[in-house]
Amino acid sequence: MAIAAISEAGDADCTKSLPVMSVALARAPEGRRHVFCLAQSCRDAGRMDEEAWSARLREARCCRRRGDDGAFLRSALAACGQRPHRAEPLHHVARYHRERGLNVAAAMVAGEGPALDCPADDKRFIDGFVYRWGFARSCRAPGTMAAIRRGGHGRMLENQ
Repeated sequence: MAIAAISEAGDADCTKSLPVMSVALARAPEGRRHVFCLAQSCRDAGRMDEEAWSARLREARCCRRRGDDGAFLRSALAACGQRPHRAEPLHHVARYHRERGLNVAAAMVAGEGPALDCPADDKRFIDGFVYRWGFARSCRAPGTMAAIRRGGHGRMLENQ
């Protein structure tokens, strides 16, 4: 359906296909083909790096919703490696650990987030919530706060 229309559109319409692919991925998160097509459309539009990173992060979030914890962690950490100056994947991993009661792991991951400023060079896919409040909220859970105190991660709350 949407994918067929995009492949017929050709390179000239690649930029127009990006929102269509994003919607298709949101509707069918289990479809790795959508992730591939989104990344391909981004490459064809000459905007590969940031869009490919966003597709990887979306893949991680889809895996999490699907309950595939291993795939979520692999994709989220791969997104961290693709754009280490971005805090969004760290936020998702910290929240994942906190929701499972793994407070020390959540505190360790979340402790790195506040050191990352909102990226000046990246213009798209910036989650302002993560940079303003996300890590402070991730760390406000009682068990996470205790882990922060024990682990010496107090700097992350001082920066908020």
